[in-house]
Amino acid sequence: SVLDWSEGQVIQFFVSLGLNRFENAIREHAITGDVLIHLDNELLKDLGVLSVGKRLTILKAIYKLKLKEDIPIDDGHWVPP
Repeated sequence: SVLDWSEGQVIQFFVSLGLNRFENAIREHAITGDVLIHLDNELLKDLGVLSVGKRLTILKAIYKLKLKEDIPIDDGHWVPP
């Protein structure tokens, strides 16, 4: 389950999206799977993801992961328009 992912697995998720340049930020901020599913637009900015397009790519992929693994979409979690 994504909830059990290590930092390394989160990095692989970002690499699969073509976003390997965020590896250091993921390690620096200790982003594991249980943290990944709570990332939002502002937190991604804090990680250094300044491009709107890249943030949307990540948010869409996280949303799809939640659906695939039956993780509840809480109020305040990003959902596609």
